[in-house]
Amino acid sequence: MTLTKNAKYFLLIAILVICVILSLLSGRYPARGFINLFELSNDPIGSNVFYNLRVPRVILGVLLGMTLGASGLIFQTVFNNPLVDSGMLGVMQGAAFGAALGIVFFESHAGIVQSLAIGFGLCGLILSVLSARRIRYGGWTLRLILAGSVVSAFFSAMLAMLKVLADGRNQLHAIEFWLMGGLGYTTWRGLPIVIVIVVCCLIVMWLLRWRVNLMSLNIETGTSLGVRVILERLVVLSVTVFAVAAVTSLSGIVGWVGLIVPHMARRLFSADTRDALPAAMLIGAILILICDNGSRTLTPIEIPLGVLTAFFGVIIFIALMRKR
Repeated sequence: MTLTKNAKYFLLIAILVICVILSLLSGRYPARGFINLFELSNDPIGSNVFYNLRVPRVILGVLLGMTLGASGLIFQTVFNNPLVDSGMLGVMQGAAFGAALGIVFFESHAGIVQSLAIGFGLCGLILSVLSARRIRYGGWTLRLILAGSVVSAFFSAMLAMLKVLADGRNQLHAIEFWLMGGLGYTTWRGLPIVIVIVVCCLIVMWLLRWRVNLMSLNIETGTSLGVRVILERLVVLSVTVFAVAAVTSLSGIVGWVGLIVPHMARRLFSADTRDALPAAMLIGAILILICDNGSRTLTPIEIPLGVLTAFFGVIIFIALMRKR
């Protein structure tokens, strides 16, 4: 029996709620398994673990998944390329360089690392747009992709230089763990501002989801329909990049989610972003929570989140590509 669109949404929401509950309750304290909420009032350590570690971790996980899923779908639709994700335009590479800069020169101060990651993530977008305006080859979309590749390479080279300058005992390890991505160091510090930024950006994406369909058109066709294609692309890409930079500033680099989630959303619904974008947000959040639960419960040592998303991402991507 084929499910209706509303039934699919209801099923995804139900799965997400179950994943949130399991993520909040599961862990290794006081023993491997589920925590008893009724005993938290008599257990100050358990209460601290639940409210100050698990709750902010789950909130960031949901925001991270929604942002990466939505941004991947928007990038793939706007650029008419099913193999791009939120790492385009030098955003994640810029955020990685900014975070490494804070780790090396500002003693890993959390607020400075977060601010520099957001700032240089946005710099990646600005440099990509300015560079694309100077390129005289191809259309605007092709020029933006080429410029983004150049900016990504530039920030990657700068990041390599910072690794050379970093202290091999502490700073280099901190940079490498940040680049592998993870939610293990998430606390309430720095999270509220990220929540405000990401929620506002996701609302804007949701409100503009029907316009994203038109942004995939070429400039001539879009203009004939009354769409200011270049301007609207820049607006939606700026909002998307701002959300990615904000959430990446806390989670580090988490790959593959923005690549495979849009494909899953389109398989379940359609290529119409009015339906696929909300689905991508829900699927992205579910995938991140599942991988994060695995990262902290499968082995005694927490596995970096980016490792698990890459592992499952490859499997899902191959499974999707084997079908028409």
